[in-house]
Amino acid sequence: MTHRYILEKLTEDLMKWKQLLFAMSLEQLETNYFEVYYNKVITMV
Repeated sequence: MTHRYILEKLTEDLMKWKQLLFAMSLEQLETNYFEVYYNKVITMV
């Protein structure tokens, strides 16, 4: 196991994680936005 190999593997894994997190955060953003909006409406009333 060379240093370079480990680095490349880590980078690959990071990219996969980034894509996964990005996909998850998009879904999360939609629900969070709705929740925040909903809470604001409730607190205004």
